[in-house]
Amino acid sequence: MGSYSGEQVICEIELFAYICVSWQLRKELNNRYGIALIDNKSSRMTLIKRNSPSHARFLMVSLLSVLDVVLPFSVWCERVPSASNLADLPSRGKSAELGKLLHATDCRDIKLPAYFLDFLRRDQFDVELAEPVKC
Repeated sequence: MGSYSGEQVICEIELFAYICVSWQLRKELNNRYGIALIDNKSSRMTLIKRNSPSHARFLMVSLLSVLDVVLPFSVWCERVPSASNLADLPSRGKSAELGKLLHATDCRDIKLPAYFLDFLRRDQFDVELAEPVKC
């Protein structure tokens, strides 16, 4: 992603976090509705439009679109500024505080399949991604 993301990477970071959570919770989110609280306006618009002029963001949203086809999850994306966004706590080193607020359990690292990461590093979109995304 490095050479394709530019100098500002906050949008890519938020999209990558969304990919990780979507993958980790894929069974729980399957055939459900939800709300995603997104801090970054560009991330939110990328998720809504499912398109981006940025190569890195386009690959990320393509991966999410494939996941949505295999594991449908209808999500409403709303912007919530950092000061009001619970999802901002981990970026401030306050993951434990967030866990307490949500009565959540730390499940450790989220491991994405290697082919997801390979796809995100490609120079161009590759339709072959859809084949191995079998959950």
